[in-house]
Amino acid sequence: MAYFYSKLLLTFIGFVFCIPAFFKEKREVPLTLLFVLFFFLNEILTTSMAIFGIRDIIGKEWNWSGKILASIVFIIIIIILRKYKKFDFGFTFKQKKGSLKPVLIFIGIISIIHIVSLWFTVSKGKPSLESHLFQLTIPGISEEIAYRGLLLGILNVVFKKRIKIWGASLGYGTVVISILFHWKRLPIQVW
Repeated sequence: MAYFYSKLLLTFIGFVFCIPAFFKEKREVPLTLLFVLFFFLNEILTTSMAIFGIRDIIGKEWNWSGKILASIVFIIIIIILRKYKKFDFGFTFKQKKGSLKPVLIFIGIISIIHIVSLWFTVSKGKPSLESHLFQLTIPGISEEIAYRGLLLGILNVVFKKRIKIWGASLGYGTVVISILFHWKRLPIQVW
């Protein structure tokens, strides 16, 4: 139950960061509440196996089911929301000409770095094939869809003002998402 309360606390922190939206136009309030709801839903879905003590149906070591379930749920939510409001969730299959080769090289380098680092950080000795497959795929896909897709897309509509940092246009939503994403990695437990 402590795990559940930790997720609730993190969601409350996300809500606190969104309080400025309540002093803006009233039409932003429902979107802000949607953000808080979806953030909590993501936290519960991606950790549902640990919270409810459910055994993962796909693998033995990692939360495949929770991460895949969260990805599917958020893709459905994104499809539904795009019908009702003009959101930019940043999903596209269009690529710049000539960008495929550098992307594949980058993915290859990151994969090699990941495999080597996993060998040195696994406490039980040799990492399993499941560990490699899970860490190279599911967390990244799930987190991109949730954090930099749905949640950031909503906050970019709520907080429209942008600033330039080193040539990049950033909004308040980017700051909130970055803080929450990294904060959830902290070992916070609520008893």
